[in-house]
Amino acid sequence: MHWIRGLYFLLFVVACALTAYVTYLGVLIRETDGQPLRELLQPLAVALVGLLGVGGVVLQLQSAAMRERAQHEKAQENVTAAVRAEMKSIMTIISKASIPEQFAVRFVYPEGKFLWADAARKEDYLTVYKALSGQFGLIKASDKCDAAATIGNVVDFYNYFKAARDATAPLQETPDNDTVQQASKAVVLLLQRMYAAAEAIDVSDVDFARSRRVMDAFVKLVDANPNSRNSELAQLWASDAAFSAIPKPLFPDGKGTPSR
Repeated sequence: MHWIRGLYFLLFVVACALTAYVTYLGVLIRETDGQPLRELLQPLAVALVGLLGVGGVVLQLQSAAMRERAQHEKAQENVTAAVRAEMKSIMTIISKASIPEQFAVRFVYPEGKFLWADAARKEDYLTVYKALSGQFGLIKASDKCDAAATIGNVVDFYNYFKAARDATAPLQETPDNDTVQQASKAVVLLLQRMYAAAEAIDVSDVDFARSRRVMDAFVKLVDANPNSRNSELAQLWASDAAFSAIPKPLFPDGKGTPSR
């Protein structure tokens, strides 16, 4: 854009110079009535008109480019705001319902009944994603990373969210305890990565703190014991400080809260 402004300014200066020169020649013609000067004046006048015409075209192109850029920036702002709002909304619902905490508890008590630590409902939480996924290339860079990394984290967020919901599929039937533990572990691990992807682009809230502490501690325990069976991990997790900090009302019937 700067070169267009510079070019138009140069044309303007040249046009002003030619105008002054043509005016000067006109005075000479009136004073001398000389034919040579009149013949010189005509092509200069044509050149002046041409320069002014070119300047007008350049100005129109510049205005069109500026309008296009403004529209592009507006589209970027709208897509970015909508996506970030949906991401935060999803995380708010999950944290307010204490879903990570309940799955973390269910990993220890697979026989218990929980309000939310179960198979995913049929609600559609991805309205913005479905409407705007084709425009993710417009997402603006965040304060923490560039545009490419920001888009990557957004895609990761939605993929982990969908994977976490899919991981609850085995809970639709009447699963055995080991299946419940495996599904519960998968959900917590995937949700932890989903939250991490959002926080990488500064989508967070203080209301997510407890869920984050529980998930981070659970993932740390699992990573530190890669060869342990689920039953062994459950015993280790039950003695973890983060597990002990989970509010008792989130525990199953007989251990804190009534079953559904």
